[in-house]
Amino acid sequence: MLLSEKKMETIDTIAKLRKQVELLDSHKKVGLINNKQYTESLDRIVKYIEMIEQEYDIEPPKDFTAFDLLFGDSMDKFNDMMTSFDVLVSKR
Repeated sequence: MLLSEKKMETIDTIAKLRKQVELLDSHKKVGLINNKQYTESLDRIVKYIEMIEQEYDIEPPKDFTAFDLLFGDSMDKFNDMMTSFDVLVSKR
């Protein structure tokens, strides 16, 4: 089965997004980026994934998104980080 050029570009984009999340996680672990940078970067990635979902009329199952499919437990890390970020903000 041959894929259209557009679909091949989308597959390539998804692979790049996956790599970005891997790098983002590693940069966070070694302290190259702070919580705010991590949050903002993940938010941009999630929005891009949502655009791909809309473009291809993909509706993720309830409580399970394309982000979960592509990036495994990174969404859990994102949510944990958001919780800790909220705690930091509320202390100020």
